[in-house]
Amino acid sequence: MGDGLDDNETLVWYFTFGANMSRATLTRREGITPVQSIPGVLKGFTLAFKLLGYAGCEPRFATIAPIESCEDVEVHGIAHQLSMRELRVLDKYEGAVGPEGAVRAYERFVAMFTPYPSKTGVPLAPFEVQTYRATTALLTEAAPPSQRYLDLLVSGAAAIGLDTAYISWLRSHSTFACDGLVMPEVTADARSQIITLDELARHSYELDPSNVWVAMGGQCYDISKLAKSTMLRNMSGQDGTLYVLRMRDAAYGDGVPSLLTELSEKQWAYVASWAQYLVSSGCQFIGFLQSPTTCTEVVLQNQHSRQGDANERSHD
Repeated sequence: MGDGLDDNETLVWYFTFGANMSRATLTRREGITPVQSIPGVLKGFTLAFKLLGYAGCEPRFATIAPIESCEDVEVHGIAHQLSMRELRVLDKYEGAVGPEGAVRAYERFVAMFTPYPSKTGVPLAPFEVQTYRATTALLTEAAPPSQRYLDLLVSGAAAIGLDTAYISWLRSHSTFACDGLVMPEVTADARSQIITLDELARHSYELDPSNVWVAMGGQCYDISKLAKSTMLRNMSGQDGTLYVLRMRDAAYGDGVPSLLTELSEKQWAYVASWAQYLVSSGCQFIGFLQSPTTCTEVVLQNQHSRQGDANERSHD
């Protein structure tokens, strides 16, 4: 990105209002380790759930926007001091960079950050920070986010001690819940189609953007028509079940089971919400994913070496 900062080890300040408020979350993003972290606000900005997500599973994500001549409005969050190299890693996670033709979720810009007053009540001077906002390509009307996403924001805000009134305002938002959803029905004719992990891996966006597959809950789909989307692009050619379970785990800490048979009812409902999204978007079912030991139990742990934390998207 044209940030004018060429030295990878130059220290910069990065403001986050979402998932990246957690230092533990940042550590999972290729070992990002803030030098220091300070709570505070962006004055004259508002937070809204206007970043277009994935209908029926993650309908909206948060973004921020300036409100002219209205400094009484503010967005609370954390300023992390990072190296420029680490900030560019975040560009990748936030979907601010990507292959040519891909839809970018966020763009990075500079804003003025005002720290919370010191413990003695002394105001601290504002300073410049790098932060992200939704691109116009994905900016849409406000709508409820998923319960998972809002819980992630609220828990992160509470953990680092943001203003209690602001946390209450976050909690007041309506949400979408996927409880009770089940995996899509598969026709009897299609049940004999088995896809190996190697075959799935040959259909990643990087290898062929026009022929892209993903597995979800043991079912494999052709997601070529959706593959320019940040999240789907980054789980392409892989078992997306692990990807989405890690997203859920970030909010609830309920772990990532090794086998599909070990998933809780709520974990299954979240995985099913993604599979239902693929079906409702017109993605074709192509077969069941075959594990190394059985065609019905997908061993998720075997995907860690390829997928891991590097594919998570934080959606600030």
